[in-house]
Amino acid sequence: MTGMKAAGSRMGAVMAAFTAVVGAGCNIEGQIEDPPRSAPGMLHQRSEINSDVAGHWYLDRGGQRLTLTIIDDHGTPTGFILPERSGATMLPLTNLSGSRSPSELTFQTMEGDGTMVWYRLQMADGITVGRFARTTSAERPDQSLFQGQLMGWRDETFSGDGVPRVFEITVPNQFQGVLRLDRPLATAASSIGQLKIYADNHGAMPSTLNEQLSEDVAVTVWDGTRLRFVRSASPYKEQFDGVVSGRLIAGTVSRPEGDASAVIPWTGERVEILSHGVDARPAAIMNDWQNRTRQRLSRLIMAGNPAPLTTSVSVLSTRAPLEQLAVPQTRDDDFARWPQNYRLDELYWRHTLPNPYGSDALVREAHGFLAVPTTEPPAHGYPVALALNGHGGSALTDFNPQNPTYWYGDGFARRGYIVVAVDISHRPLGDRQTLYDNEQTGDDPANGNGTHPAIRDAGFLSDWEEDGERAWDAMRALDYVLARPDVDPSRVTVVGLSMGGEVTDWVGALDTRVGATLAAGSPPDLAVMQLLGNHPCFNWIRGRVREYVDPADLHALVAPRTLILETGLLDNTYSGSAFPFASAKQVVRRAQPAFDALGGAMIHYMHDGGHLFRVGDAAPGFDTGNGVTAPMLTAPETDDDSSEAWESDRSTTVYSVTSLFDILPR
Repeated sequence: MTGMKAAGSRMGAVMAAFTAVVGAGCNIEGQIEDPPRSAPGMLHQRSEINSDVAGHWYLDRGGQRLTLTIIDDHGTPTGFILPERSGATMLPLTNLSGSRSPSELTFQTMEGDGTMVWYRLQMADGITVGRFARTTSAERPDQSLFQGQLMGWRDETFSGDGVPRVFEITVPNQFQGVLRLDRPLATAASSIGQLKIYADNHGAMPSTLNEQLSEDVAVTVWDGTRLRFVRSASPYKEQFDGVVSGRLIAGTVSRPEGDASAVIPWTGERVEILSHGVDARPAAIMNDWQNRTRQRLSRLIMAGNPAPLTTSVSVLSTRAPLEQLAVPQTRDDDFARWPQNYRLDELYWRHTLPNPYGSDALVREAHGFLAVPTTEPPAHGYPVALALNGHGGSALTDFNPQNPTYWYGDGFARRGYIVVAVDISHRPLGDRQTLYDNEQTGDDPANGNGTHPAIRDAGFLSDWEEDGERAWDAMRALDYVLARPDVDPSRVTVVGLSMGGEVTDWVGALDTRVGATLAAGSPPDLAVMQLLGNHPCFNWIRGRVREYVDPADLHALVAPRTLILETGLLDNTYSGSAFPFASAKQVVRRAQPAFDALGGAMIHYMHDGGHLFRVGDAAPGFDTGNGVTAPMLTAPETDDDSSEAWESDRSTTVYSVTSLFDILPR
């Protein structure tokens, strides 16, 4: 509640500033004029809004940063927009109207060049998504003109005393990094912090990847506004002092144990606003965070996760399993002991969805395969696996016994699972805007996995992000399988490698029907990925994924269910470090508090391979496998240990002497 009191006092100051500007009759050019008091569309238009709409909203409008301030003046909303740039002028909101349920706001501003910009925002639980239209007329534009897109978040929701903070910080001519701050709720301990340096920063020059190990920092002052911490791992014991202002932070760095005159500035901005933090929280608080975060993410990436209006599923063909023609040297599931006692059905899904922009329903199509065991079902039904391919793959390659990477669909089917695999791919170029230009024909068009048109009305850009569409397709495939009478809905596993592991993270986080999430080679550190040259298909078009969430937060949403993160000691796909597995160990450490609070099993399967899917059974040419191996060191050995040695330690211990199939529901 302390944060809300502070927000209230600041709101009074903002209201006074707003009254000083608008009440004086200043127009957008700064000239004094006497506005008509009763003209239609002025600020005094009566409207009903929810109390959690009032506040400061940080908007990303196509890369332009704006601060929207909404003031609820006894039921009459007023406000202004302030562009986030030096010398910017407040832009009063006119023609403002709103509704309570759902919370929607429509308003207009006039920019410095005389352009009218109309906004339509949907606001819920501190998150807003919406559209804008540019016009030269003061008349409310037709819906078809709202082509621009934006998203944002409310400061008062995410800046309370109990909310963890994450900042992406820059020290000019030194480094860029991610600073995570938390205040443990379960103990009386002081604030804690973690710093991950991931890039060199050379002033005006572009940043270059220089990933370093994560370090714990000694936080001596942190009250939500003022910050002081010391880099204990630094030879100079650098001291950072900073002050938070809105979504930004700025301060100075000094070297108490070095050159005392070396005082330089540093700056930062909020990221990962949905973070669950880096320390354990009581179960009730963690449950609340999970429920709200799933809803927020659904609004951000999948238009609220609407249920389909209609669904039809066609069986296009039925075939025998793909023949085992070769023995891939990367396959270690002892497949020779498990015959292919299953058939393959080729499936086509056609869904219709609500259309917020017209009467005609939206259409989403998907393609995949279903492996159905030819053996008798167990007493409680077959266990279920949802298999998701990565780049260059398809639902069919998931069942290809000799595919070196995506053979896991076949592996699960041999073990008696009903396995559904749905094609995961990319949008056509026109639906990606300028996000990326490769995979122009999809990932595996020869096997049915071409491009996937975005979920959108013909006259609008999509309200969905690509990973939202991919996860929605996968969840609808799960709908289909779980409707069968011969399956056990309590034994559901989602599995994927690479991009398939990325989507597995999302499905396991958002769909609680999934009992076990098995993500192999999924992205651990999105800040590093931005500079490493990884495929950018994880990015969002309407905003920055890193501003909202980190992979560790998706993993935390899996608790108290089972989570298995599988990474290779030799996998440099997502890391330029000499210890590429360190990033994965860092993410596991950040997700662990959720499992400490809620229970469930989180297993880091760190094998001795590269960007591969492993099981731990027998590999070709070997009598036995290596088992499921887990890191021996998973965190600093003591609370006051500032050593980073645990991250670069590659020693493992055998978690299971057999295979993953002995851990997963079967």
